[in-house]
Amino acid sequence: MNLDNFKKFTRLASIFGLLITIVFSIVTASLLQMGTLHRTTTEINDDWLPSVEVANKLNTATADFRIAQLQHVLSSNSSNMASIEKPY
Repeated sequence: MNLDNFKKFTRLASIFGLLITIVFSIVTASLLQMGTLHRTTTEINDDWLPSVEVANKLNTATADFRIAQLQHVLSSNSSNMASIEKPY
């Protein structure tokens, strides 16, 4: 084996080792970020989303009640008013 070839092999091996180290570092950082993302997603799903759903149901119920009020005010006979008041 020639000395020049050995130097090229050493260079290539060190560059390959450096690339493997860089890839390993990137994979490790990515896995850590994925863990953080999972914890944040779980927090949003468990803590925040139920309150958003309750607020949405409350908003829908309020809108339904306001529609019923408008229909009651606009109705001209008492039988229509009674049928509108029945669910509430």
